Amino acid sequence: MKNSKLILLFSELTTSEMKHFEDFVQSPVFNKSEQVLDLFKILKNFTANFHINLISKENVSAQLFPHKKGIAEKGLSVAMAKLTKLLEQFLAFQKYQDNESVQENYLLEALLERNQNKFVGQHL
Repeated sequence: MKNSKLILLFSELTTSEMKHFEDFVQSPVFNKSEQVLDLFKILKNFTANFHINLISKENVSAQLFPHKKGIAEKGLSVAMAKLTKLLEQFLAFQKYQDNESVQENYLLEALLERNQNKFVGQHL
């Protein structure tokens, strides 16, 4: 688990990025899964306390599914995949926010798709 894409990307987040990612994961616009939010909190606790070497499937599964040992491994895999996807979306979103010209291009595209040509001129 320590060498998973999720953990490797997660452990590289700065303090500021971690806070923004937490907001991202907590947003129902991006995430509707309580298990994914719980997994985020578990991993954040490991990294915040510099216990990254203690992360294991067993440790995380026991915390994420304390009363469901039979589904813990499969459930953990699903939650990890979802959190990895959210983290990738977050990283892309961060880049998107940093690039105003890309944002403007997407806005123009969206306006054109909605036949709002009168607003396109305002943005050009």
